[in-house]
Amino acid sequence: MHLFSSTKMTQEQRLAAARNPSTSSDTLAKLAKDNDGEIVVLVARNPSTSPDTLEKLAKHKNLRVLETVAKNPHTSFNILTRLAKDRYTDIRLGTAKNFSTPQESLKVLATDSSFSIRMEVALNPSTSAAILQSLAKDPDYGIRQYVAIHPNTAVVDLLKLARDSDWRVRSGVAKNPNTPTVVLEQLAKDQQLQVNGHASVSKEVANNPSASPEALVQLAKSRDFDTRLAVAQNPSVPPAVLASLLQEQSIRNSIAKDPSTSPEVLSLLCQDDISDVRFRVAGNPSTPAEVLGLLAYDPNIDVRLAVAQNPKVSAAVLAQLATNKQSEVRRSVAQNPATPVAVLLKLAQDQSSDVHLGMALNPQVPADILLSLYKEFVAQNKVSQTLIVTMLNNGLQLSQGELEALVAQYDQEVAKAVAEHVLVPKNSVLALQLQSYDLKYQTTEPSVTQPAPTHALV
Repeated sequence: MHLFSSTKMTQEQRLAAARNPSTSSDTLAKLAKDNDGEIVVLVARNPSTSPDTLEKLAKHKNLRVLETVAKNPHTSFNILTRLAKDRYTDIRLGTAKNFSTPQESLKVLATDSSFSIRMEVALNPSTSAAILQSLAKDPDYGIRQYVAIHPNTAVVDLLKLARDSDWRVRSGVAKNPNTPTVVLEQLAKDQQLQVNGHASVSKEVANNPSASPEALVQLAKSRDFDTRLAVAQNPSVPPAVLASLLQEQSIRNSIAKDPSTSPEVLSLLCQDDISDVRFRVAGNPSTPAEVLGLLAYDPNIDVRLAVAQNPKVSAAVLAQLATNKQSEVRRSVAQNPATPVAVLLKLAQDQSSDVHLGMALNPQVPADILLSLYKEFVAQNKVSQTLIVTMLNNGLQLSQGELEALVAQYDQEVAKAVAEHVLVPKNSVLALQLQSYDLKYQTTEPSVTQPAPTHALV
């Protein structure tokens, strides 16, 4: 950003400059002297503010400014060390959150009387193993839980926390990817059901990619559904265990819709006897193209609909589904943003008005086709405010007179869509209409509008 005098800027411009990370450090230094406290807070937060400016702001009388300086990762070690000892809790809290805070200061903050500050130290990604070791003895289970999850926690401390009396702490250890396999096997036997009825500790073991096949075999027998499901979704699950778990339809349903499910498992589930399972596979964005191609011929219409709506379905499959006998399927193809223009051109000739409605809702439909659809809906008296707003958002181009009529007929939602997507001639009736709603819009000098490229609807 070019250097300019902050004294000649409006408040709105100063706020924007103070907020913008591209603003130069020199300009931010000037804005740091602003009388508006909100502007100074934004300068203190800005990642482009220099350490020198932050050092000066660290002497500010506004507590919000000091708190924000304490959070800025570019604040110098010396300033952070001083702010870590501040008498105000919120300022110390800011330094506890800052990953640039020196370890010595974090060590002091780890003994703070405030739970929130100790918690932020336990959450801080820069906190050392030595500090986490002291926090592992904190009397509050919440702090110990965060230590159990922290990636810097030493293995020796994870071993101790795995025997913690509170299940939430043990659950944190089970979640930590650095927890040794032998500890996970020990935690896999933790079948204590919590107040919500779920075996949280064993479920976290089942979720952990470091869990051994032996632990997963044991957890597959759990009475807790979430634990069994986590076992089925674990990439290390033995094939025989997965095959056994897939006997449960509820597990097949959950896995079939999970984007992280492997292509191999999705290929297996696409042949399921239960259409509900195939429906979920058909809607999964991770389902391989060849599997979607097979499901496009599924006897169940809901499965075919899910394929037609899948954002990752291939152009070839969409072209095939565009000829489906069911108008609902053709409408889904028409509405899918991935549908090629050539297919949309053919669907524009479809006899079903429902298919045309699907096209109108597609943000990728060419402007001339969108205009033809709009005229068709007007002639059939099928225009609604919701449809108009959607079509305007999708690029519907109307004459100034037509836009004026729409804004006059409908409420602010139509006016807002016009303001956001249309260049409005200065001093026009349309401009006055939008001004009456206090809406901002882009203006242009009155000119002859060039016609948009057209597609032959044949």
